[in-house]
Parts: sequence; structure tokens; C-alpha cells
Amino acid sequence: MRVLLVQPKVDPRVRSLGKLEPLALEILAGALSHHEVRLFDHRFEANLAREVSEWRPDVVGVTALTVEYGCAVDAIREVRATRPDVRIVVGGTHATMMPADFALPEVDAVVLGLGHDTFRELLDAHASGKDPSAVRGLALPEKGGLRFTDERPPAESFDAIPNPDRSVTRRYRRRYRATFSLDPEGEATVITSLGCPGRCAFCSSWQQNKGRYLERDPESVVEEILAAPGRRLVLADDNSLHNIERAWRIVELLRRSKTRKRVRTFVRADTIAANPDLMRALREVGFGTFIVGYEAVTDARLREYHKGNTMETNRAAIRVLREAGIENRAMFMVAQDFRREDFAELSRFIEQEKLRTPIFAVFTPVPGTPLYERSQNDLLTRDYAYFDYVHCVLPTRMDYLEFHDEFVKLYMHTYSIRRYLRDWAEEGVQLLKTGRWPATERKHVPLGLALFYGLAFRRYLAPLRRDYEAIARAHDRERT
Repeated sequence: MRVLLVQPKVDPRVRSLGKLEPLALEILAGALSHHEVRLFDHRFEANLAREVSEWRPDVVGVTALTVEYGCAVDAIREVRATRPDVRIVVGGTHATMMPADFALPEVDAVVLGLGHDTFRELLDAHASGKDPSAVRGLALPEKGGLRFTDERPPAESFDAIPNPDRSVTRRYRRRYRATFSLDPEGEATVITSLGCPGRCAFCSSWQQNKGRYLERDPESVVEEILAAPGRRLVLADDNSLHNIERAWRIVELLRRSKTRKRVRTFVRADTIAANPDLMRALREVGFGTFIVGYEAVTDARLREYHKGNTMETNRAAIRVLREAGIENRAMFMVAQDFRREDFAELSRFIEQEKLRTPIFAVFTPVPGTPLYERSQNDLLTRDYAYFDYVHCVLPTRMDYLEFHDEFVKLYMHTYSIRRYLRDWAEEGVQLLKTGRWPATERKHVPLGLALFYGLAFRRYLAPLRRDYEAIARAHDRERT
């Protein structure tokens, strides 16, 4: 069968996404070796209708994150208008968490959870003329609702997940990169584990795959790192280094390979703080950037978020990364109950710890999670394009638009060239006093890059107030 996999466009209101490699669709393609598969990345090509009309697929599969929902529905309707007889199947994170959102007349089936086995069996059922309701792990639209087939058991081993088929994205390869990245080669994405052993209150990752955490063996991890196209890649797991023994084995294998790959990945602060030797070893084999969810600057907030961490551990992790020479992309949550004092406290912590490239995320209830269900009556909007951790979808303690202003000010101050130059001057004084340049975040972020970040964030956040105003107006109309 001919199968067209579609990565939807990104709504222009979404502020927090780069254009990363559609790894989930590549893994799906890897599971369909006995079918003819193409991938259409709607983020880079406009005419989906022409692709469907000219190539004439038998089945079109569309994926979607929550913020991509609206664009996914647009793609589904464009396909159906072009080819009324084609089968349309939907999957991905949002379909798993909120399948009822795809109970649409244009959709033939919704795949729940890890989709490679379910989608392959569904295609085989169509090819042989069998009833798709015998396939486990589906939701089938019926009379305006959904009929669920038998539940598919969660994956027990990472070995069950196929290797990605990157040939289907070859024509887009150099265009895959993170927000603000200028690398002309693009950036590959590799996944080494599934789920997360943590239970953070604001996160949905641990709730997928029925709460199971699966790890890939280190040999296959390194094999894919070495085979991934380009020089830069991201390990897209939520917690790449949870298993320390496994992490040391990855270091050992990368040392033997003498690779020159440059890797960024997501790591917990407590893992970093407890393993300084491992951090230095990872830096030696190309791990240059860690994205770390510190989340808060007080122990009370960390407890509230069920983070399982303390401020002592967070500060220790910052020191370890600085001494190891690893760029620290520190992530912090901005909660709806923030007052000006809370924004100021977060800003002071950034200053005190001299963090150069932090990321601030507005606390957002992820659709399909218990937090989202509890927030139903409080939501300011149900437009999923705003669920991007930059727009605020819940009522705020301070005035809503003033909350926006403080959020933007936090970014503007953090990424100001004035702050960078002041830090540089202070470090120069220490150099004169001690004869040694201090280990700081600044040395990982050159002056030109700091200036670029500052200008980029100004452009990135410029439309945000207009969106906040639109959310406030729509909510006021709904109440009246």
C-alpha cells in the first residue's frame, strides 16, 4: 500500500517550537518496510493537496502535538477534500491524550499510544479486507463519537521500537533545527529512552506508555548517534542519563569511536549533582549542552511541583556543569500565582548564579492529564495553539496583562547585552585579582551569540502581548 505520513504545519501563534526532525513518523516509516512510504513535512512545503492528488496514497497518516492540533485538522480536511476515498488515520501525543478531539467525519481511525504495531496491523487489515476493529489500540469514529478496540498492552522493552527510516526525510534534512539555531547542516534527533521515572505535576511524559520507563541498550544508542546525519544532534528523551551505569557505557563507546558529534540532551539536576565525574566525561565525548529542569528557586515550589529535588541540589548541579564546561540551559516554571516579587526573585537567582541561557515556561495544564481535568472550569481558552508554555491559559494572581509584561521583562533582562557586558567586566576584575579567569556560564556563550539571542528573543516575543489581549477579550466575551 502507498502510505503518506504528514507532519502538520506550525500555527504562527505558537512560540515555543523549533522545527525538529519528525522522529515519531520516521520510526513509523521504519515499521512499514513492506509498504511504499512517503513523508510530507507541511512546515516546509505548502501544497499538500497536490502531493495527495499526484502520488495518490491509499492511506494518509497525520500526527500532532497538542499545539499542532488545529493545523493537523486543517491538513486532514485538505486531504479529504482532495481525495474523498483515501483512508485517514491520526496518531501522536495529542491523539493519545485526547482521542475525542479527533472524532471527526474525515477521520477513519485514531491510533493510541506507541503507534508502530497498531498502524502496521491496521494497514494489514485494510490490505486483506479484514475488520479493523480486531486491531488493538484503536479508537474508531462512530456516530459522532468513538468506539475503542481492545487496549494494546504497553511496550515492555525498547527493543520493540523500530529504528527510524531517515530516508523519508532526506529532502528536508538541513532544515531540521532548534529555535534560533543557525547550523547550516541542521540537527538530527535521537531517542534513547521512553517515558520518565519522575512524576512532576506539570508533565505528561510519565503518563504515556502507561507510566512505564524503557531504556535502550547503550550499544544501539551509540550506533544511532554515529549514524545520525550531520554533526549536531539532540537526545530527545525526557531523562537521558537516569541509568548511570548505562551512561558510563555510552561514554566508553563514544571514546572508542573518536566521534566529533556535538550532543545536547535533557538531564535532571539531581543526576548532575551526584555525578560530577560523569559530567566531565560526557563533555569530553561531545555532550556540550544540557537542558535541565530546575523549575523553581524555592524549596516550597519544588515540593508543590512534586519535583523530588531541593535548592541545595539545584545549586550543586549548576556548579558541576560550570566546572565541567557544559552549557546549562536551565528551565524554570512561571506559575499563575506569581507576583512581581516572584518574578524578581527568579531574576535575582539567574543573576546570582550567572546563568546565561535559561528558558522560562508558563505553567500549563497538558490536555489529557489529571491537572487539565481539574483545570477545566478555570481555562481562559481552549485554543490549543496557546498551550505552548509561553501563553498563559489559566487566570493569574496579578493582572493578566501585567503578568505578560513581567514575563517578557524577565526574558529581556536575562538576555540583555548590558547584563552580559557587566558579567564580563566583573570576571575581568577577578582575572586581575587572581590571575585566573573564573569558570562561569558566560564563557560558553560568546559575545556575538549573546547579542543574537537578545535580538532573537525580542522578535520572538514581540507578538505575545497581542495574543494575551486576544485571550483576555475572548474570555470576557465568553463570561458575558
